[in-house]
Amino acid sequence: MSDFVEHSLTPEKLLALGNNLIYKAFLEASRVQAKRLYAGLLEGKTAFIVTVKMEDGTELKVDVKMYREHYQGKLNFSIFKKQLELLVARIDQRLKSAAPDRVNMRSDSEGANHLFNIPAMMQDGERLNILMLGMSTQAPGRILYSLNYLDPKAQGIKPQE
Repeated sequence: MSDFVEHSLTPEKLLALGNNLIYKAFLEASRVQAKRLYAGLLEGKTAFIVTVKMEDGTELKVDVKMYREHYQGKLNFSIFKKQLELLVARIDQRLKSAAPDRVNMRSDSEGANHLFNIPAMMQDGERLNILMLGMSTQAPGRILYSLNYLDPKAQGIKPQE
């Protein structure tokens, strides 16, 4: 008999949960706490952010990781926070939308890694950076939200002149 309880969370609920937790961890938290979390992500670490208690009393542990290999330029906390504010606002706007396809996800072939197709794009001179929220459910009772900087060229997006 398994010790794990299976939950069925809709993409909308997963997106809303991730957006709320990212907001709380980076934008609502004190600058010192947010900057400490950011510093760990910048080093490539996965950071635990919260344990969510489900309606049935089971717990879901939530981690966050950042993939920044496609970031153009020098990433610092102020720039990261500004782009994160934009991402959170774009996700919030999309969740409030009445469009039937408001939560559009890309998934890998195994269906374990997902990327919410809601880009936060910021341009600095000729450099364009795209940040998107992703998530993975690779372990029972655990969700990994990821902050993914995508290669604009691979996405077919060019910086504006």
